[in-house]
Amino acid sequence: METLKTQVAQLTSAQRANLAYCWEFYARPEQLPPTGDWQFWSYIAGRGAGKTRTGAEWVRKKVKDGCRRIALVAPTHDDFHKVMVTGDSGILSVCPPDNMPEYNEGKKELIWPNGAKAFGYSAEKPSRLRGPQHDAAWCDEIAGWHGNKITKPGEKSRRQETWDMMLFGLRLGENPQCFVSTTPMPVDVIADLIKRGLSEDQAYRITRGSTYSNRGNLADKFFQSIITKYEDTRLGRQELLGELLEDVPGALWTYDMISAARVKEAPKTLQRVVVAVDPSGAASLSDEGADEIGIVVAAKGGDGDYYVIADRTMKGSPAAWARAAVTAYHDFSADKIVAERNFGGEMVNHTIAGQDHNLKVELVTASRGKAVRAEPIALLYEKGRVHHVDTLGPLEDQMIKMTPGGYLGDNSPDRMDALVWALSDLSQTEQVQFLGVY
Repeated sequence: METLKTQVAQLTSAQRANLAYCWEFYARPEQLPPTGDWQFWSYIAGRGAGKTRTGAEWVRKKVKDGCRRIALVAPTHDDFHKVMVTGDSGILSVCPPDNMPEYNEGKKELIWPNGAKAFGYSAEKPSRLRGPQHDAAWCDEIAGWHGNKITKPGEKSRRQETWDMMLFGLRLGENPQCFVSTTPMPVDVIADLIKRGLSEDQAYRITRGSTYSNRGNLADKFFQSIITKYEDTRLGRQELLGELLEDVPGALWTYDMISAARVKEAPKTLQRVVVAVDPSGAASLSDEGADEIGIVVAAKGGDGDYYVIADRTMKGSPAAWARAAVTAYHDFSADKIVAERNFGGEMVNHTIAGQDHNLKVELVTASRGKAVRAEPIALLYEKGRVHHVDTLGPLEDQMIKMTPGGYLGDNSPDRMDALVWALSDLSQTEQVQFLGVY
């Protein structure tokens, strides 16, 4: 390290200025383009691994090497603007002043001094890629290429449609290339890229990375809060370590189904809000062998869709989880608490009333199995009627392990049970055809 510092100190001011834009000097090996003759390079890595910076630097290099028409494909136009172009690691942040492109936000177009152009596209409108030709393409976060379209069985996904349209236009120059930067998800395009990349087909290359490999460039608080929360979960393996985790065959839910309808916030107008509780029967806060107490907040929006707002699941004594449920009730101005009576019967009602006797509590009975209760709720997800507000990792981990034959995860799916109770209550009029749900 001292030798490197000494060498840098010996550089002229002009050389040091140039060094600031020398990506090969700063990049990790997996962030540099593969050698040899390839057409598709996929950098599949966890959150914060440096995928955006890698893509922006690759585009800069392609412009320098003579590319003239580059496609920049993002999940949405907002992602194109705020991540790929103007973000902290976007194209405008990596280009030196003497080779800075002119950015026309209205036209979604960048023009470099040498005449090279890059065009922004959104997976929300695949047809915009029909017709234009390119000699390079950067496809960012393919895992999020779902737009607002929920496909029917046998119908091509929005993601696949966007990818196909991009491929048809990647036909200029002697060696048109495509760089893919994405967090892994077990979905059509990504699964195919990985399969081909692991084969002997040299046209497809893969490099991998994790959040941990870029720790020096990430905030300490990110590691203290996010890493601690997710590193031991299935979602953490996907989002942090960059692992491709296959969906459970035959599961009632898939990550793609959940992600396709995800939203950043719930509507301002909500018809009803409920807090659902799935007690575990824990006797005390020190009862380590007991399952968690599922506490999930959901609402029916003014638009008629359903929104899963929060997961307050925890471990603790009856007094502790009752306090958490009541807190959630007040935090989200809920209309009532729905709780399963199987553990303790009226004790559940009494425990909650001990924290606040003025709120409404409705007890429900699990007269049928978990899978039977979950099936009509999964149908609402298939129709695109249920939206998760942001990512609810541990809850979603449980959901994708529930099959018609039972739960394939460890312990009990208390979070999923609470979710089902909440959405069953909110959607009663839509679920009357499913006898015995309540």
